[in-house]
Amino acid sequence: MARGPRGGWLRVVVSVGILVALAGCSGASDDSDKASPQEAATARKSSATVSRSPSPSPSPTPSADSIAQACGDTQFDADDVLPWNPAAPAYTGGGTHSVTLFKGGPDFDESGTESDAEADDEPKLPDKWASSSEPELIVCEFLAKESVGGQLITCEYEELGGDGSVSTRVPVYSAGYSYRVLEAKTGRLVDTFNLNGSVSGWDSCPVEQSDIASSEAAYQHVSSRDLTKRLRSLIEGPTGD
Repeated sequence: MARGPRGGWLRVVVSVGILVALAGCSGASDDSDKASPQEAATARKSSATVSRSPSPSPSPTPSADSIAQACGDTQFDADDVLPWNPAAPAYTGGGTHSVTLFKGGPDFDESGTESDAEADDEPKLPDKWASSSEPELIVCEFLAKESVGGQLITCEYEELGGDGSVSTRVPVYSAGYSYRVLEAKTGRLVDTFNLNGSVSGWDSCPVEQSDIASSEAAYQHVSSRDLTKRLRSLIEGPTGD
């Protein structure tokens, strides 16, 4: 009422005065226990102030500290996977969706945070699928140990500066792999599939000095062509949202 025009205020005051007078004549009970207009306005203001109080800020989404945390173990469990990067763009809409490939599972380096996509050995993904900032998807490759078959060849290595004799031998076995495609932003499982090794035994020989020194065995790799073909619809097509 205080915000109305002056005439409106006077009419309200007169009406209240008349009602009080009539109540006194009729012997009505005392109205002193009722809130005054000013008190009611104060109560409304206090209630509005409480309702506008800011809610607590949500806790930040935890993220993976290593490839192993982002990819999980051989048997997928959503509770064991953390998002690779909660700030990454969502996997939604039409392609091309950026992707990063992680190889080496289930024995991912717990401290590792870099992709193996640039390694010389296959499989590798097309450069046009690489992310200039953060990938929408990560692809995790796991050796399917139950699929390991017979020996294909033995890789032989000579020690540099030596007499030319073979110093290291690494057998290569046929094998298959399981793949897990996850949304980098949420850790959501997008797809899973299996592929058999398809490159030659010689092309599966370890090439990095550290791998040669530490390898008791090597396993036939999946070809870049086969992996690219299997992923193409996920990377270059719509997400179906």
